[in-house]
Amino acid sequence: MIRFYRWFLTAAGLWLLKYGLANRLKGDGARWLQPYPAKELVNREKWILEYCIAKSVFHIGFADAPYTQEKLSKGLLLHTELIKVAKNVTGIDVEEEAVKLYRNLSGDENVKTATLETITAAELKNFQIIVAGEIVEHLSNPSEFLNLLHQKMYVGQELLISVPNYISYDSLAAVLNHTESVHPDHEWYFSPYTLSKKFDASQWNIKTLLPAMYGRKDETYNFVKRSFPGLSDCLIAVVQKL
Repeated sequence: MIRFYRWFLTAAGLWLLKYGLANRLKGDGARWLQPYPAKELVNREKWILEYCIAKSVFHIGFADAPYTQEKLSKGLLLHTELIKVAKNVTGIDVEEEAVKLYRNLSGDENVKTATLETITAAELKNFQIIVAGEIVEHLSNPSEFLNLLHQKMYVGQELLISVPNYISYDSLAAVLNHTESVHPDHEWYFSPYTLSKKFDASQWNIKTLLPAMYGRKDETYNFVKRSFPGLSDCLIAVVQKL
């Protein structure tokens, strides 16, 4: 009951904030408005897993360090879930100790310590889709990472990435309390618009761009989260090399 009233107050507060700030979207403020790509809110893990069913997957940053052991023990590591649904999965990660830990705990040998620079185009050609979740916001130069991928991918091959949303519920709550909710290792914020700008239209076709929430794949979302998809935890994009 307490949880219901908390979300009821959240909904009321968001609607009041929406109408209270409506004047900011008029006049000069209207010049900067961009259309929101989708109103559907999805579960990040569930959506990624369903998209990768029966596909060959190359998973960059698979170990999710420093949470490898914790997520493995709780059944929350995306990589092990991908193995259950995909045709085949290969993983790379720059964190050598996390790769060793994962290999020892899981028995999965189809992983290795590597950087994108050391992966060849010949290796990538064996996969239908490359998954890079929560990677680019940690990089000093995301465009360089995407350009390098583009050079090594084949035409028609897909890249699925996910990034934290620049204005999530946590971010909004933090700002209203004079703080900032951000991982200390993040270099970038992304919105639907700024994320899409990273994919040159002459090189990439953006197939999908969706707001998503973190959490277990069987988790459902209440009316407040569904009403304000722009406050999602993260964004998922699927792009195809042209």
